[in-house]
Amino acid sequence: MSTVKPPVEEPGWLKRLAGLGQALLGSSSANRRRYRRYEVAALAQVAAGDKTFECEVANVSTGGALLMPALPLGDGTAFTLTHPSSTISLTGRVIAKADDGTRIEFDQPTAGAIVSAWMRAS
Repeated sequence: MSTVKPPVEEPGWLKRLAGLGQALLGSSSANRRRYRRYEVAALAQVAAGDKTFECEVANVSTGGALLMPALPLGDGTAFTLTHPSSTISLTGRVIAKADDGTRIEFDQPTAGAIVSAWMRAS
């Protein structure tokens, strides 16, 4: 005589964890951004090496921003982004250039507080 074992059910905490992961990631992989982006239209200056560029920050998040227009900087280029009316400066690197501008990533883990002040000053 054979014994049939009931199916093993996942523990409740594991189901909740999987559900939380789906909620955080969303059901599609279209939005993989780590931080929420905020639309802004703030003028800024980018200094990279001995060159300085005028640009507009189109959107910003704790982790980075989109600068318009596309700047002549290669991926990985280190820069300092300065917000002239609030004198806030952030360092980071270029992530990618696209048709809509230059995508950047900030170096500072505390950029969230800086970005918040930046948005209030604009």
